[in-house]
Amino acid sequence: MVTLDPRRLRNVNTRTVYSFEEVYNFGKSNVWMSYRDSCRFVDRVWLEEVPDRLPPVVVPHEKWVDKMASGAYYFHDHQISVRPAVRSRGVLLHELTHAMGYLEHNPGFLAQLFTLLMKYCGCELGQLVMAAGFAGIVVR
Repeated sequence: MVTLDPRRLRNVNTRTVYSFEEVYNFGKSNVWMSYRDSCRFVDRVWLEEVPDRLPPVVVPHEKWVDKMASGAYYFHDHQISVRPAVRSRGVLLHELTHAMGYLEHNPGFLAQLFTLLMKYCGCELGQLVMAAGFAGIVVR
């Protein structure tokens, strides 16, 4: 699988990452998942990507405080929480990328997210790069 070197990415920050995520809709990235399926998906991805560490726990999200956010990774509790209305592979992979150690929205985070989207959602690198360009992210 082709991967993207984070050193090729410019203008990657929280605003542009979220803008990118509003633009892309490729493969299986935006297919809604039940809570049970999302737990299984997270466990499967984690086992394949980070088999030497305990996986994060997906917790039900019933009392969502921030109505604008789709999901959250809680570093200290190693938990992922995603609003039911937007529980999709793309959102879960975003939070898994944080759980893998990419806590900030920076080039390393986006390169890892691209890799996961290609592997688990069937996205193509060219599509992701195009969507990133629409969001203001520069790929050299």
